[in-house]
Amino acid sequence: MDKPQNSVKDVKVALTKSRSLVIVLPELVTLDTAVAAKLLMELLSKSLNKPVKLLLPKDHTLPNRVAEFLGYTQFDKESIVNQVLPLKYTMSLPNVGEGTEVEWKLEKEKLDITLKPKGGKVDFSKLTFGAEGERYDCLISLGAQTKEMLNSAYLESAIAVEETTIVNLDCHQLNKSFGSINIVDPKASTISELVFDLYKEIGVKVNKESADLAKRTIVVATDGLRRIASSATLIRLVELEKLADNNVSEVVKTHYHALGKKGLALREVMLKNVKLEQDLQVLWSHVSTAELKALEVEPSVLDGIEQLPYNICKDVKIAALLYQTNENWKVVAITDDRQTSVFSWAKSLGGKAITNIGVAELKGDFETVSKTMLKSLGQGVFGKAVAEPIKDETKPTSEPVKSSTSSPFTKASDEDIKELVNESQSSSPTPANPVAQMQKAPFEKSDKFR
Repeated sequence: MDKPQNSVKDVKVALTKSRSLVIVLPELVTLDTAVAAKLLMELLSKSLNKPVKLLLPKDHTLPNRVAEFLGYTQFDKESIVNQVLPLKYTMSLPNVGEGTEVEWKLEKEKLDITLKPKGGKVDFSKLTFGAEGERYDCLISLGAQTKEMLNSAYLESAIAVEETTIVNLDCHQLNKSFGSINIVDPKASTISELVFDLYKEIGVKVNKESADLAKRTIVVATDGLRRIASSATLIRLVELEKLADNNVSEVVKTHYHALGKKGLALREVMLKNVKLEQDLQVLWSHVSTAELKALEVEPSVLDGIEQLPYNICKDVKIAALLYQTNENWKVVAITDDRQTSVFSWAKSLGGKAITNIGVAELKGDFETVSKTMLKSLGQGVFGKAVAEPIKDETKPTSEPVKSSTSSPFTKASDEDIKELVNESQSSSPTPANPVAQMQKAPFEKSDKFR
């Protein structure tokens, strides 16, 4: 954080003074930023009666898991703009003598025009004046640490919004405080919490549906309150609990622990394939197309990046997942270390990222792709070289995996979960890799509590 921070009251003043606003998301839209945008849109448009738009690229769609969570695949088209154009003014006044001088000055809401005709009269009844483009008083950035992390629609509109008041809301410590007003709160775990703070400052009560959505988002984004979640986050959850019908324990059970049989089987496959690169402090796993088919799981199940289905162990800075989508592999990396960024790494592979989450696609066989992933992480994040090729010592399972018709991340009964765990304990051999032999499995609660 390079600049002194503002207060939530400063944001309130800026929003109430603004006549028209636009919200801009990072190029990599996560569940948290999507939910924060939804909650903020409701606050501005319904409670404050402000004209507000979302600045998003053309044909924008939400990642499958995020769309499933929100209940729609894209934001309302009427609320989206794809580019903010600079205002262009045109003025036409016929039959003005040659040499007539025109002076005009535009200052915020006031336009002054002075004509100095060479001779004769000027018929102002024939004056026409027009303006093209959009003008917003305030731009709100959600979850981006630099302007470069904002989406392509913003980058294409940068000149038009250059003089606009920018409100920068984020919870990442590496945020550059690029806004006119900056609320960067590393004690928060999600951007949705900061929007909730704004509701309270303005004096608007969050409705039950939005409170439930905010709670579920916090639970999922913190990996069941085990990753990143701070005391400040827990305090906000207690406040949200008073506003919704279901309590936090029910949210955790429904949206984290009760993954369903497929979800538990998926975690078991990931645990079987997990590897630890101690020099790089990287924990990573892979899931092949064959394994996903055997589990009857679509690759899109893993598209919700912050739902990467294992948390980061103590002393491991980055957790990564490789999963196969047809001929390509998608690599997802996530970090809990507030001083570590995966943005440059993902961009070097042609992918998308914010500070703590990055995703990219790679082509090639498993050895080539895994080596590329680790080499790029070593150089792009840690400044280290990785020379040894990575060999895949695991084989995709050929045996059918017991499954149910439920989604891997939908609710299952406690009896179903216990049944599957008992089956896996009695039938699964002990994994041969060193990480699986640790006393604490990488999916269990870490001693590191941020």
